[in-house]
Amino acid sequence: MMLAKLLAIFVIGVLGGVSASGQRVPAAVALYQRGIVLAKSGDYRAAIEKLRAAVKANPKYYEAYVALALSFQNTQQYSEALETFSTAIKLRPRLAEPHMMLGRLIQQLGNADGALSEFQTAAKLDPA
Repeated sequence: MMLAKLLAIFVIGVLGGVSASGQRVPAAVALYQRGIVLAKSGDYRAAIEKLRAAVKANPKYYEAYVALALSFQNTQQYSEALETFSTAIKLRPRLAEPHMMLGRLIQQLGNADGALSEFQTAAKLDPA
């Protein structure tokens, strides 16, 4: 099942913004999907290029910002990751997920108090 999903994403990327059903896919979505495929294959630098293009094409693309931040984190570009997670949070301030991810990054960087603050914010947003 996962292989089928990845193959579908790959086909969309190869066809340059046209889905397997022949429908046009917005440029930002096609770039995002290519970036995800590259990130999943471990090519974070190429993923960053596609994901940057995706957020340029659609500056309100929350999912692309999260994927871009994670790709920055995976390439040890920590200041860019911090900034990009912050942008994702501005786009979806009521979601706990980006606060958790930002907290993990801040913790990774050795700032326990900053991480705790993000984790507490996430807990308030999603107390379940």
